[in-house]
Amino acid sequence: MPRLWRGNETRTAAAPPQQLCQLPCLRACGTTVTRTGAAAHEAECPLLAVKCAAADFGCDWSGRRHQQAAHTAACGLRGVLPALRKMAERIDEQSQRIATLEAQLAEHTKPSVWHHLRDAFCVANGVTLRNGWNPAKSDFWFTKDRHGFVHLDGIIRGGNADSDHAVLTLPEGYHPRDSILFNGGQAFGEVLIDPLGDIYVQATGAKDDGISFGGVSFSTR
Repeated sequence: MPRLWRGNETRTAAAPPQQLCQLPCLRACGTTVTRTGAAAHEAECPLLAVKCAAADFGCDWSGRRHQQAAHTAACGLRGVLPALRKMAERIDEQSQRIATLEAQLAEHTKPSVWHHLRDAFCVANGVTLRNGWNPAKSDFWFTKDRHGFVHLDGIIRGGNADSDHAVLTLPEGYHPRDSILFNGGQAFGEVLIDPLGDIYVQATGAKDDGISFGGVSFSTR
């Protein structure tokens, strides 16, 4: 034991209580342990309750540690245990890969959010009809899918259509890569959407029939 010197006196330093306190093993294996040595004894106590090394693969044996070696020698799964462990590792890897693919699929198939003229997105981005145009009962709708395609739907009617004044401007990120033309219904001729997102209509008939945007799609990339 270490000695402490004080003047001409010699004293012996007391050991910590956890080293001095000797306790018998709780499983009555006959071993006496200190508080600090309890964890180390736990890892080697012969009376610790254990399961077969192949418990995860179907063996339901359980017993004491000192009995485990005899069981392992007789266990029917002993010979295939290495192969079973490799198979389990591959199953875990495949399960993780499947989980990743399922997450990617869920993201890929996530429904697109459709915006209409009265929702918060359109209000925040100033998307509104101009020149006297108003939405019909179906309103004017638009969305963009994960592939960068914008899809339009709905009917508007009642406004003044000409090729010099935009009916509506789509928000940033929803503009076509190139100008597109489509037929807006029997009462109207071509509808133009330019790369700035401005929508122009040229009237050829009664404006009360409205402009249909159903089925109109274009790429933003």
